[in-house]
Amino acid sequence: MRQQTATDRNRLTNKQRQAIQLLAAGDSVKKVAGQIAVDRSTVHRWLSDNEDFVHEYGRQQAEAVAETVAELRRLRPIALRTIELLMTSEKTTDATKLRSATRILDITQEAKQTGTTTIIKEQPYQLMTKEEESKLAELLKPFQTRN
Repeated sequence: MRQQTATDRNRLTNKQRQAIQLLAAGDSVKKVAGQIAVDRSTVHRWLSDNEDFVHEYGRQQAEAVAETVAELRRLRPIALRTIELLMTSEKTTDATKLRSATRILDITQEAKQTGTTTIIKEQPYQLMTKEEESKLAELLKPFQTRN
């Protein structure tokens, strides 16, 4: 697949650039077509036949995914700390602690079964570091069933 250049992006019309931004933001083809005053078939045609449109749309999608992954990585330690505080709080009911622990165990089991890495645009990222997995396992010990 070839790299898209600024020249390629400049070959797009204003409506095509608007459509790409709206599509990359998650709007439907129908909604995009209505917002930029073109027929849905036009947007579909751009998506299937216009190489410059497809490349720029793909670039913007990849950029959006990378931004989302970065934000999730930033929030992960905060989320783990929040779970830890709630699960160790005397104010949290045992039922809530149990539901939370069960859900965390389900997620970690699923991660182990599928491997702890996920591929997004050929860039691997780890779901949890070994240190985070150990910390989570330590937090969950009181909630695990004994055989």
